Amino acid sequence: MIEVPLSPVPGQNLQIILDDQNVTLALRQKDARMYMDVDVGTTRVISGAICNNRTNVKQFKTMPFKGGLFFVDTQGNEPPQYHGLDTRWVLVYLFEDEL
Repeated sequence: MIEVPLSPVPGQNLQIILDDQNVTLALRQKDARMYMDVDVGTTRVISGAICNNRTNVKQFKTMPFKGGLFFVDTQGNEPPQYHGLDTRWVLVYLFEDEL
């Protein structure tokens, strides 16, 4: 498991290496929901995924992205909100063998 560092801002892009994958994450808050895009290299593999508590952002096992991305609410069971990113809501990457 890897904790992905985030900032408490409503929109952000982050480049990170996850399990030998060059990954770009784009997070944006729209109204009460947070959405995520995931690129591996130059290929968009996830587009506009709704972020929920303890739910894999990767919708299908066949997607060309190894592992899974999950938000975890450390204080309850609410979907993530930008103002609590990296404190109340943390983003974790789980390797394939951890899923």
